[in-house]
Amino acid sequence: MHRLLFLFLFCAAVFASAEDNTPRAFGRPPLVTLAPAEPVAAAAGKVTDATVRFRIAPGYHVNSNKPKSELLIPTTVKIEATPQFTIAKITYPAGQDFALKFAPDEKLNVYEGDVAVTATIRAAKGVKPGSYTLKGELHYQACNDTSCFPPKTLPLEISVLVK
Repeated sequence: MHRLLFLFLFCAAVFASAEDNTPRAFGRPPLVTLAPAEPVAAAAGKVTDATVRFRIAPGYHVNSNKPKSELLIPTTVKIEATPQFTIAKITYPAGQDFALKFAPDEKLNVYEGDVAVTATIRAAKGVKPGSYTLKGELHYQACNDTSCFPPKTLPLEISVLVK
């Protein structure tokens, strides 16, 4: 059954790739939008949490961070460490079980609607006061009930203020 699911998703992604690259001039909004991250305050040697929020268009879903099959592309948030900051951990919400119409017994684990991922950031002990920007990315694969689109990566930034 896993091979059948993989074959379907692979073929659907190939056929959907042309549709996913349709210019926005045709009126189709993006399937996933990333909200600007709220700035966070940090103190030298301490940890702080930053929230990465994104919205999945109605009628679509993305695989969760733990999609139940190694054949599926998990949603991930990556944030680059800097000399001033390290990423202690990334915490993902639980996904929800979802079954495709053609395979009702095969459960996927997905995100739908609004999703929030938490990044725990550790400031270095010697970080100087000031404003910093951490760069990262959201990686996902959007699907609907009949097809999956090619994986995409959206850049993200988190502003950190050290006092």
